[in-house]
Amino acid sequence: MNGMLSKAQMKALEAASGAEFERLWLQGMIRHHQGALDMALGEQRREFESRRQPYGLAAMADNVLATQRGEIGMMKTWLKRWNLVGGVQEREP
Repeated sequence: MNGMLSKAQMKALEAASGAEFERLWLQGMIRHHQGALDMALGEQRREFESRRQPYGLAAMADNVLATQRGEIGMMKTWLKRWNLVGGVQEREP
């Protein structure tokens, strides 16, 4: 399923600590949230193509898109702020 970590990625996360764990965790959560975005966009596309809007799903898809995009932006900011982009480094104070 899109947005899920592989077994190898989960093992790497379990074995990591410190800055490496933070980087892998945030990257995995960004991937997971992107999967939610893909699902919500797919729902919107299906609603448009079928001209059906099952009760509550349109509003939920809109909410998922707004919330997950905001959280992805926040996590990308943390990766940059903590110098975790492009490799494992120590966090800034």
